[in-house]
Amino acid sequence: MNSLIQQSELATNKDNTFKAYSLRNNFDETGFLEEYAEVNSFGYYKKKVEAAVNGKRSGADEEKLAREGYGHLRAAIEVAVEQDILAKTIVRHGSGVAFPGLVRIQGEKLDEHKGSLNDIYEKCCKSIDGHSSSPVVHTTPTINELKADLDAFLKIRTHFI
Repeated sequence: MNSLIQQSELATNKDNTFKAYSLRNNFDETGFLEEYAEVNSFGYYKKKVEAAVNGKRSGADEEKLAREGYGHLRAAIEVAVEQDILAKTIVRHGSGVAFPGLVRIQGEKLDEHKGSLNDIYEKCCKSIDGHSSSPVVHTTPTINELKADLDAFLKIRTHFI
């Protein structure tokens, strides 16, 4: 699967459309077909955040849903920084630095947007269950805040893609 994904990203294949599907299990049921999304991809995390934003339903716990959404937004930001902003120059868990990618980094745009991007990322870190927060500064995230932060992040990302 990874080889197919790498091939789909080559310049020689940019005019071709690739679609991949995967099967998954859900509790004791098997055979759920869905469009494949690379787990460590921007699209994968964006869908997860959008699901949280659109998850309002009777009996749902808004704070829990928002915290999950902020966790996915945090991951989406990390992937976007790696792939879009730093132009895959430095890849987490990679075996080296792709130094030729350095010329693709848009320094002026990074300078312009890094403060806002950092503010959104910091809010993600304060809003997820994986990080404890100060008892003095308790944050209770809301779905409306999550949507506003997602929209702000998507707007920032457009400057780099």
